[in-house]
Amino acid sequence: MNAPILRSYEFMTARPLFTDVLSGDIVPPTDPVLRVHNLARLSVATFMRGLENPRRDDDDIASYVYMPSWAPGVEATVFCEVDPDNGRQNMVSLSLVAEHTGLDIDETIRVSGIQEVTVIEDREGGDETTYNINLGESLYVARLAVTGAAQHFFTNYNNQ
Repeated sequence: MNAPILRSYEFMTARPLFTDVLSGDIVPPTDPVLRVHNLARLSVATFMRGLENPRRDDDDIASYVYMPSWAPGVEATVFCEVDPDNGRQNMVSLSLVAEHTGLDIDETIRVSGIQEVTVIEDREGGDETTYNINLGESLYVARLAVTGAAQHFFTNYNNQ
């Protein structure tokens, strides 16, 4: 991995509905002062402060790894599509990994234009659920599911 540098958030983009899905509040019990966090802010911190994984020149996906101080033993990774014309990076996935478990949240845009988010809990035979996300009730349902999965992950990852 390359040395960490502080990147400007101005070079990171994300589709608004994906950001909304990641914006539910969680309170990780491992945070010593029990601050309120959310995955959208964790994604930005990972992009800005994380170590960049090496990639080939022809690779259009960049990834950054970060270990939040408030969650010892957790590694957050953000995956971004790189625009070859301007270098901007569009976040498409957030992965959280601890020693015995993981949580992946992936965004996809189907050919039909339908935007989806897939939540994969506990990489070893865990649940995988896909939600359509658009303005309205489906966005609310997806945000609740992602927030619940994140709270569960941060509450239980070090109790495995």
